[in-house]
Amino acid sequence: MVGSYVPLDYPKCREKIVMLADDIHARRDAYYREPFEVLIKKVNQLMADYIKQCEATNSNSWWPLKKSATDTRKSQINFIHKVSESVQRSMLASDAQAKSLAEMRARDVLLGAILYRYMRLKNETALITNDLLVVIKSLLNLNAPGVKPLDDFTLLSCYQAFYDYLYTPVSEGAIPIWEQFEYIKQDTDFKRNLEGMMGVETDKNSLRSKCIALNHQMTIVAILQQMVIQLSEDEAFVMKSYEAFKQAIKRSDYSFTAVSTLLNDSPKKYSPRFRAIILAAWPLDEDELGIANLRENMDVNFKPNLTTIFQYPLLAMCFLIKEKLPMTEEYEAMRIELSAILKQTKTNVIGPEDLNAMMLALQNYMDWPDGALLNVSALWPEDRLFKKDIEAHIQEDEVNTEAFQLS
Repeated sequence: MVGSYVPLDYPKCREKIVMLADDIHARRDAYYREPFEVLIKKVNQLMADYIKQCEATNSNSWWPLKKSATDTRKSQINFIHKVSESVQRSMLASDAQAKSLAEMRARDVLLGAILYRYMRLKNETALITNDLLVVIKSLLNLNAPGVKPLDDFTLLSCYQAFYDYLYTPVSEGAIPIWEQFEYIKQDTDFKRNLEGMMGVETDKNSLRSKCIALNHQMTIVAILQQMVIQLSEDEAFVMKSYEAFKQAIKRSDYSFTAVSTLLNDSPKKYSPRFRAIILAAWPLDEDELGIANLRENMDVNFKPNLTTIFQYPLLAMCFLIKEKLPMTEEYEAMRIELSAILKQTKTNVIGPEDLNAMMLALQNYMDWPDGALLNVSALWPEDRLFKKDIEAHIQEDEVNTEAFQLS
């Protein structure tokens, strides 16, 4: 480590960023969104539960004309079931972090489809008992003791996830997602109804207007989650070539100069991004002890350097985001969660040296070739302002080289 600051373990850091949106909602005492696999099981059971509810209504009714499960309601249930099948097929993830994020997005898409039907039924049948409404209300646990009621942001974010899933443009020649659902093609008002349920920011009574601050926070969360995915992919990519690189480096003196030469002389074997990451983690020539440690046991002494290279850009971004957040009550939950990710306490302080190392790591990360561009416009309208904030935390006598000292 650079100073006395001790960060979270890297796996825990990534896990907390993956869960950041849900943790913010939990801290706000919002409606609890059940895990995706639980929701799938309930949707699979929805038709049977609806028919059973219709039978129960008939057995308890004094009315001589008995009700039956209608084709309209069955088609609405089938649509929800088809959405469930569709989002399950779309969940392609390369690692644990990507899989967790994909599951949460899929959960919100499916929940959006369920909530769309629930609120439509609720508004249509305010004065009469509707069997499907009763069943969906049970599916959502809204009658269960201790369950928080549906809040505006849960509704908006799930509607938006559902809408984005259906209507986000697809690649040329591909069939738009919404066109894969016969139910939507037959309901010409479906898109307009879903848009109307979300509303517009200029309408003070709309969900969009009521949730401006939370929408802003979720856009910021997406920046961190994009970084987690990118860095996880980088780590897997580096480790794929690590053993071959380790064998090749045995024929050198392990100096930074020798490693740099080896990497640069083998452009077909080592990609520009691989070279940038390895050199960012490698001790400079003047760090004789660091080089000697690698020569003695590369696995033990180099992999922690790689972990720091991947973790410190995330920590730097969390620090910058926390610094930029408005000091209002609406952002308090996010500030608390960012402090937890940074593991900031009165006794675990991010000192100047630690902060300097983090910002250098973030600066290096932004300069690595062939990386995905981060969209930071939610907090920095221009990239130059973002870079200026990074540089403001780097000590003046530091030079942005291909590596920074870790110890």
